[in-house]
Amino acid sequence: MERKLPDFSSANFLKQHILDTVNFYAPRCIDKVFGGYINCFLDDGTICDYETKQLVGQARFVFIFSVASLLKPDQAGNWRSTAFHSCRVTNAITSMAGIIGN
Repeated sequence: MERKLPDFSSANFLKQHILDTVNFYAPRCIDKVFGGYINCFLDDGTICDYETKQLVGQARFVFIFSVASLLKPDQAGNWRSTAFHSCRVTNAITSMAGIIGN
Protein backbone atom coordinates (compact mmCIF):
# COMPACT_ATOMS: atom_id res chain seq x y z
CA MET A 1 0.00 0.00 0.00
CA GLU A 2 1.40 3.36 -1.02
CA ARG A 3 1.62 5.96 1.72
CA LYS A 4 0.34 9.43 0.86
CA LEU A 5 2.76 12.22 1.75
CA PRO A 6 1.55 15.41 3.42
CA ASP A 7 1.01 18.43 1.19
CA PHE A 8 3.90 20.61 2.32
CA SER A 9 2.82 23.34 -0.11
CA SER A 10 -0.49 23.78 1.74
CA ALA A 11 -0.60 26.72 4.13
CA ASN A 12 -3.35 24.98 6.13
CA PHE A 13 -1.26 21.82 6.50
CA LEU A 14 1.81 23.79 7.61
CA LYS A 15 -0.15 25.81 10.17
CA GLN A 16 -1.75 22.71 11.62
CA HIS A 17 1.59 20.89 11.66
CA ILE A 18 3.18 23.71 13.70
CA LEU A 19 0.28 23.71 16.17
CA ASP A 20 0.38 19.91 16.45
CA THR A 21 4.13 20.13 17.11
CA VAL A 22 3.85 22.70 19.91
CA ASN A 23 0.96 20.79 21.46
CA PHE A 24 3.06 17.61 21.42
CA TYR A 25 6.02 19.23 23.19
CA ALA A 26 4.41 21.79 25.49
CA PRO A 27 4.43 22.00 28.41
CA ARG A 28 6.57 18.90 29.05
CA CYS A 29 9.53 20.32 27.08
CA ILE A 30 10.05 23.22 29.51
CA ASP A 31 13.02 22.37 31.69
CA LYS A 32 12.37 23.95 35.07
CA VAL A 33 15.49 22.38 36.61
CA PHE A 34 18.29 23.26 34.18
CA GLY A 35 16.53 25.91 32.08
CA GLY A 36 15.74 25.97 28.38
CA TYR A 37 13.97 23.05 26.79
CA ILE A 38 14.26 19.30 27.04
CA ASN A 39 15.25 18.05 23.58
CA CYS A 40 15.08 14.26 23.72
CA PHE A 41 11.68 12.61 23.37
CA LEU A 42 10.49 9.24 22.16
CA ASP A 43 7.71 9.11 19.56
CA ASP A 44 5.11 8.65 22.31
CA GLY A 45 6.27 11.83 24.10
CA THR A 46 8.27 10.09 26.82
CA ILE A 47 11.30 12.14 27.85
CA CYS A 48 14.42 10.04 27.33
CA ASP A 49 17.15 12.54 28.27
CA TYR A 50 16.66 15.43 30.68
CA GLU A 51 20.16 16.89 30.52
CA THR A 52 21.47 17.00 26.94
CA LYS A 53 20.91 20.37 25.27
CA GLN A 54 22.04 21.73 21.92
CA LEU A 55 21.75 25.30 20.69
CA VAL A 56 19.99 24.31 17.45
CA GLY A 57 17.32 22.40 19.38
CA GLN A 58 16.78 25.32 21.75
CA ALA A 59 16.46 27.72 18.81
CA ARG A 60 13.96 25.41 17.10
CA PHE A 61 11.70 25.56 20.13
CA VAL A 62 11.92 29.37 20.24
CA PHE A 63 10.97 29.46 16.56
CA ILE A 64 7.99 27.09 16.74
CA PHE A 65 6.57 28.71 19.87
CA SER A 66 7.00 32.17 18.31
CA VAL A 67 5.25 31.09 15.11
CA ALA A 68 2.47 29.46 17.15
CA SER A 69 1.90 32.80 18.90
CA LEU A 70 1.34 34.39 15.48
CA LEU A 71 -0.97 31.59 14.30
CA LYS A 72 -3.13 31.50 17.45
CA PRO A 73 -3.58 35.07 18.72
CA ASP A 74 -5.94 33.83 21.45
CA GLN A 75 -3.04 31.80 22.92
CA ALA A 76 -0.25 34.20 21.92
CA GLY A 77 0.68 35.18 25.48
CA ASN A 78 1.20 31.56 26.48
CA TRP A 79 3.34 30.73 23.43
CA ARG A 80 5.34 33.97 23.71
CA SER A 81 6.21 33.33 27.35
CA THR A 82 7.21 29.77 26.42
CA ALA A 83 9.49 31.13 23.67
CA PHE A 84 11.04 33.74 25.98
CA HIS A 85 11.78 31.00 28.52
CA SER A 86 14.61 29.75 26.30
CA CYS A 87 15.69 33.18 25.10
CA ARG A 88 16.71 34.06 28.66
CA VAL A 89 18.62 30.82 29.10
CA THR A 90 20.25 30.95 25.66
CA ASN A 91 21.39 34.54 26.23
CA ALA A 92 22.95 33.59 29.54
CA ILE A 93 24.77 30.59 28.05
CA THR A 94 26.09 32.42 24.99
CA SER A 95 27.22 35.37 27.11
CA MET A 96 29.12 33.08 29.50
CA ALA A 97 30.73 31.31 26.54
CA GLY A 98 31.75 34.61 24.93
CA ILE A 99 29.73 33.85 21.80
CA ILE A 100 27.75 37.08 21.92
CA GLY A 101 29.40 40.31 22.97
CA ASN A 102 28.19 42.27 25.96
